[in-house]
Amino acid sequence: MKIGIIGGTGGMGKGFALRWCNKHQILIGSRDSSRAASTADEYTKTAKEIFNNENISVSGNDNLNVAKESDVLVLSIPYQNIDSICSELLPNVKDECIVISPIVPMTKTDVGFECVAIKENKPFSHQTVEKHMKDKTKLVSAFHVISEKKLINPTLKLDYDIFVAGDNKESVEVV
Repeated sequence: MKIGIIGGTGGMGKGFALRWCNKHQILIGSRDSSRAASTADEYTKTAKEIFNNENISVSGNDNLNVAKESDVLVLSIPYQNIDSICSELLPNVKDECIVISPIVPMTKTDVGFECVAIKENKPFSHQTVEKHMKDKTKLVSAFHVISEKKLINPTLKLDYDIFVAGDNKESVEVV
């Protein structure tokens, strides 16, 4: 399965790539294709050492090409960039592509975290992503509670309950 990660050069993207590349072909997406390619090379080297597997497949390209090629597309992007990124990419995904949104509309403050969507009366992330989808049933929300620090180390066990929500049973099962 080809899993594309938009925002694949960031911390969450790195964690997803390293954890999934042992069993899947990973496509790292970035606005800069050369940055995506060099990041993919770095992930490949790291994963081959960790998993002792020479068959690791991680490649990088610009976001649009990654979106077009993916069977599953992960939107590892900040909440404030949903509209601009999704309006460009989601109309171009394959009809059968499952889109995963781990996006959390939270911001860190001096006293903790605040939900931007509630505080600023903005739509929740799944609502914003969904409006750009060709097939809204292919959207699955998941991985919202994972620590980036744990995720980027594939040797650590993730001891979390993961909420996976979507309208299509097959899409949810894939995720």
